[in-house]
Amino acid sequence: MKHLGVWVIAIAAGFVMSGTANAGMLDYDGDGKDDVGVYHSDSGNWYLLESSTDSQRIVNWGWKEAQPAPGDYDGDGKADVAVFILNTGTWVIYQSGNNAVRTLNWGSKDSRPVPGDYDGDGKTDVAVYERNSGRWTILLSSNGATRVQNFGWFEAKPIPGDYDGDGKTDLAVFHRATGNWYINQSGNNQTRIENFGIRTMRPVPADYDGDGKTDLAMYERTTGNWYIFQSAAGFRQVNWGFARAAPAPADYDGDGKTDVCVFERASGKWYISNSSDNSARMFGWGWNQVSPLPLYRDGGIAGLIIVAHGDSITFGTSSACGCPDTGYPYLLERVLGAALGGHYETINTGDPGEETMDGLRRLGPILATFKPDLTLIMEGTNDTFFNEPYSTIEANLRGMVSLAKNAGSEVILATIPPVIKSAYRDRSAQARRIVGFNPRIYQIGASMGIPVAQVFEAITSVPGWQTALIDQETANHPNDAGYRVVRDEFLRTIRNAYIDGLFY
Repeated sequence: MKHLGVWVIAIAAGFVMSGTANAGMLDYDGDGKDDVGVYHSDSGNWYLLESSTDSQRIVNWGWKEAQPAPGDYDGDGKADVAVFILNTGTWVIYQSGNNAVRTLNWGSKDSRPVPGDYDGDGKTDVAVYERNSGRWTILLSSNGATRVQNFGWFEAKPIPGDYDGDGKTDLAVFHRATGNWYINQSGNNQTRIENFGIRTMRPVPADYDGDGKTDLAMYERTTGNWYIFQSAAGFRQVNWGFARAAPAPADYDGDGKTDVCVFERASGKWYISNSSDNSARMFGWGWNQVSPLPLYRDGGIAGLIIVAHGDSITFGTSSACGCPDTGYPYLLERVLGAALGGHYETINTGDPGEETMDGLRRLGPILATFKPDLTLIMEGTNDTFFNEPYSTIEANLRGMVSLAKNAGSEVILATIPPVIKSAYRDRSAQARRIVGFNPRIYQIGASMGIPVAQVFEAITSVPGWQTALIDQETANHPNDAGYRVVRDEFLRTIRNAYIDGLFY
């Protein structure tokens, strides 16, 4: 297999599916250096460039809904390939020490993986964080005990690390709105609060000065600036990156210090600044459909809170349960972390039967309550049924986009999904109005500088879509297969926005 001029030789994985306490979580060959690696969620392939021999390795360990959770779970000094399945809370770990497969249920659909060495025994512990409750649930490898602790709340992002240098991973969260870091230091059980960062930055904690302590650090995508509060060496600012690059720090040169690094999704190029000699490494390893494995190491580097706003199609009507549990927003949540790295959460605010005027009225309080990083808007189906003027629909959609942007949220606007004539309903007139209005969606997107999810086009491009993807009884909702198409179109649009550097 070849990507960007680099040949990769696949090996059998044995299991095929469609310095600080966090050190070594990316060292797959055990030579003391973190290895460059990417994950392709569509295939479940890990592409590793092992530093000890410069050999290339592919491990097939995952699938579309399996999120990597690398770590040294068996304590042999090598990172193990491992995945967390959000919908079931299942971990599947391939232990490098004995080639055994370890499977356990530890978490739920409300949990996100936060592996680390919380007991200081040299092994990565299975652990999850629940954003809504702020609860951490940790399976300690040293004695098999369960540790449960509340530290955080629904606006806080987990950023575990060994901030006090005692060899144990500390519970920690970052509050994006205020730039506050809250750290529960395991050495003395004291809470440390630091104000370091602003909303437009992302936390990238790691040990940049090699003193055995995780340092507070922020990356600003728009400027490429890193702001690092080194615990031993003091404040440091580095310009290393650009808008289309994702931060991917790790100790690639093995000197005990984390190297500043970015990964350009569009080209699959890595840009590493070696801390040992200040030299630069630039090379291709990946392509635009993969994500760098450092993004999966903890919850601090990537992830978004997403509000999915709309009518019954957003709510999930005519899906398996006819409710949000099988609607497109939750289906999307299950694949975002796997595809892009980090922690993602979708909040379904679909309201069956509403028109865009009602959607505009409801959106303000929703934004104030959930403070999303990204808002997905798919409205207009009911307006076209009741023959509302195109100008009214457009004005209401523009109003929703403006509300979200003014609240500090990025926005994706979707074309109105198609409706059909079936044995139960004849929606031919509504179908014509949807076709007539959808070009205005693109005009709104272009004039307001936001991406458009081509939901109508994605559904209608599937052969036989009228019966394969649309619920026949209502004639205006996707069925389960149709909702998966909606999910994939939003995933494609979000992924492309990341590639283009529009948001992260």
